[in-house]
Amino acid sequence: MTDDQEPADSLQQSIEDRERKIEEERQILLTRVGSSDVSTLRHRVAWLLNRYPSTRNSDIALQLKHWETFEGETFHGSYISAEDYPRLTRLTSIARERARIQNQYKLFLADPGVREHRGTLEEDERETARTIPDHPVYAVFLDESGKRSSHLIVGSLWFLSSGSESFQLLRSTNDLKKRRKFSGEFHFAEMSKNDVEAYKELIDIFLTQGGTISFKFISVPRQGLGDIQAALGDLYYHLLIKGIDHEQSTGRARLPRILQGWKDSEELGADRLLMANLEDRLKQAAASVYENRLVIDNLAAVNSQSSIFLQVADIMASSANRILSRTGESRNHKDQLAEYLLERLGIRLTPDLDVLTGDLAAHIRI
Repeated sequence: MTDDQEPADSLQQSIEDRERKIEEERQILLTRVGSSDVSTLRHRVAWLLNRYPSTRNSDIALQLKHWETFEGETFHGSYISAEDYPRLTRLTSIARERARIQNQYKLFLADPGVREHRGTLEEDERETARTIPDHPVYAVFLDESGKRSSHLIVGSLWFLSSGSESFQLLRSTNDLKKRRKFSGEFHFAEMSKNDVEAYKELIDIFLTQGGTISFKFISVPRQGLGDIQAALGDLYYHLLIKGIDHEQSTGRARLPRILQGWKDSEELGADRLLMANLEDRLKQAAASVYENRLVIDNLAAVNSQSSIFLQVADIMASSANRILSRTGESRNHKDQLAEYLLERLGIRLTPDLDVLTGDLAAHIRI
């Protein structure tokens, strides 16, 4: 090793360490956005950038949306008194967090023209940079079940409105956990019989306070499926496409829309490949099937430990799997919860889980 090589190796290691740290922070921020955790200014700014694409282009628009969403007790949408102004979050603070999120983490980027003006549009991005319209959002939380059962299933929770109801759901869930002294993750596989009532109450919270949300799942017999990971990729795709068609047919959430998807992260490499392939297929469908009235904005695999919405998607998928896969007469607390959820959704408890299409829930069978 030459004298020059050692400093070069040290510099390369420093760059790699920095990039690794940025990627870790990026994943944490995505998880916080996906779980509607708005406990810090950075989390709030990221949540707004994700949900309202127009705020990505204008710090003034971002500041006003922040005041409107998170400081409504002071800002009422028009005149601001000299007395109230110091109580509101400053533009410089909001702009600083926006710049970090967009420039360092490369998330929720501004339109190409704005980035060109800001001097942050890199040369290799010029041909692929695109404008994201300020359409309403399909925010979909997905999880899978049945890799070792008779059926392979993907379950999902859909938010169809602006997303502010997610804050109320999060608060109510935290109140539930505090009241019942429940400190863990809501996870079907790990549920004890002592926790069934807490799980039922969680389901009731989402069904009574969720506003314009819906539950959808898709299933296929596992017999004959050679490549389970490839089959899962197909199920995720068909669930999202048929789910969009379902919302179109009910008239509850018509296109044009932005689609954002959040999946529970289990295996880093497999998840990244699945989401990359899924994004490519959905973009093709957005252009050919939906005539660009569907915009694919953000698909991410994040840790469900911090996302109650992914935990509810897990309960959805696992409950359906429990009904589809049981063979004998014996029942336990997991059957009890699965039956409770599907009955509350109005889905018949038959071994083949009849296809159901309604305002609240849809089961798609392949």
